[in-house]
Amino acid sequence: MRGGSMEGKDEGELIGSVEKNETTTIQVRRLEYKGENYIDIREFVSSETYEGPTKKGIRLHEGLLGDLAGILGRAAESSSSEKAAS
Repeated sequence: MRGGSMEGKDEGELIGSVEKNETTTIQVRRLEYKGENYIDIREFVSSETYEGPTKKGIRLHEGLLGDLAGILGRAAESSSSEKAAS
């Protein structure tokens, strides 16, 4: 985002998380910045040297969430179809 980063402003509301591996989770959070609502999907790590968010992720305006959900739904259906064909 131009003009400044949203990092460190507000950790936001944790909506859910998925364990990626032993040290990494993917967290989905709702954040507010300058009166606008955003969804942040980001890897969080927990190691001996660092615990917290990484640069690996995406933050998008909540108005785009429906479009993204539709795309992810199609990806899940495609994946399920491929597994059933195997």
